[in-house]
Amino acid sequence: MEVKHNSKIMKNTGFDYSRLGYKEMFANYGLVSLKAQAIEKSLATLIIAINHIGNYKINPLKFRAILNQEDKRTMGKLIQDLRQKMSIPSDLEKELDEVLGKRNYLIHHFFTSKGLDIGKTNQIPLMNKEIIEIGNRFQATIKKLDEVMEQVQNILAIPMEQIDKEAKNLFKL
Repeated sequence: MEVKHNSKIMKNTGFDYSRLGYKEMFANYGLVSLKAQAIEKSLATLIIAINHIGNYKINPLKFRAILNQEDKRTMGKLIQDLRQKMSIPSDLEKELDEVLGKRNYLIHHFFTSKGLDIGKTNQIPLMNKEIIEIGNRFQATIKKLDEVMEQVQNILAIPMEQIDKEAKNLFKL
């Protein structure tokens, strides 16, 4: 199936998505975008947890409403809010800034910065490799945010079983 684009960047490329590597590249792009969303959710959840230290029993409807409010914030705003709520280790702070830049590049500039390269089959493996590298970076950041969440959980002194139980209830909605 040939797809024609009207934008100046993509005009007259008429590339064929069934060509070797295209589907894999776009699938990886989607998976890496999902990882960026996971970072945003982790940041939002951390902010909510920190805001409720001392009052960890929050009903599911209120949690969902708060999470929906946090979802309206950009990754940059979530990082800024987290900085105001807690002292972030300098290595994580630097990583969050780098991940924010990579997320913005991926979402807003990746394909347009490649211009006509997307129509060249020989460029697709390089583009796919770049997407995967960004995804690996995002995955490492998710792991670090999980570690911070575990520290917050320890501060709250809530048994992990209780957190798991409440998380299941909160995300049932």
